[in-house]
Amino acid sequence: MRRRRIRSAKRKQGSGGWNILIFLLLVAVVAVYAWLALHRGDLTNAPTQPVSSVIKAASTLPDASPSPGKSVDPADTVAAAGKSTETITLKSVTLYAVQLGVFSDEANATTAANEFKAKGAAGYILKDGSLYRVLDSVYYQQNDAKTARDAFKAQQADAACLFNVQTAGIQWNVSGSRAQIDAIKAAVNTFQTEIVKLINVQRQASQGGANADDAVAAVRAAANDFTAANDALTKAVGQTKQPVIQALSQCLTDSAANLNKLADGGASNIVDFLSNLKYNVIDILLMLENKIMKTE
Repeated sequence: MRRRRIRSAKRKQGSGGWNILIFLLLVAVVAVYAWLALHRGDLTNAPTQPVSSVIKAASTLPDASPSPGKSVDPADTVAAAGKSTETITLKSVTLYAVQLGVFSDEANATTAANEFKAKGAAGYILKDGSLYRVLDSVYYQQNDAKTARDAFKAQQADAACLFNVQTAGIQWNVSGSRAQIDAIKAAVNTFQTEIVKLINVQRQASQGGANADDAVAAVRAAANDFTAANDALTKAVGQTKQPVIQALSQCLTDSAANLNKLADGGASNIVDFLSNLKYNVIDILLMLENKIMKTE
């Protein structure tokens, strides 16, 4: 009887030792988990690098938040020691278009677009899902768009209404030489400033505030600015394989070519000139959206 009690007591002592050991192990696990969680939180909540250089839209354009940044290395041949990194921002832009009609059939939209072009409208056909929207032009001031809308309504275009055209914003975390970063910034800024200038030209021409020669000269100057920006970009980045930079260069080239073509035709027919100018403004804006903003 005595031996059983001794064994039972020893068994209880051994069980208590195991319990203490298990408890200590659990405490250690919790401590390690807490340490990892604490440091993981520090990394997650660490402040981001401040944006040291942001290209802002012209003051007349509304501000909006850009989408998350992409890392872009403009040239693989730049020595790592000569690189710096900056964030370049192309902000989203909402402009006000005058929609003259919306159609489910492309042929009907084309017919309507041609009729409106004869009246000086852009006659731009915007594919929107299964619909075809016929637009007059875009304006950065809503009141200007309303004035244009009312003018078309007076011409029996009862369906004329405002339609917002918006481009998504984007950020590039650009790593490259000082010359490369400056060239990319200048190219981005060219789009932002030239769109504003061209919208002003079309507004002045529509309201009779600019003669034909002035309008042609302004379009030619915009084409030259696009060409100069692309030349500087190409010289700085060389043969880059970065899709965003390639798309940026192509948009500069296409914009310059289209505007030069318009200027070469002159403005002897101011209605036709104004229609093509408005068309080019929309085309450049949507070119940014489709070829740059959506580039992976």
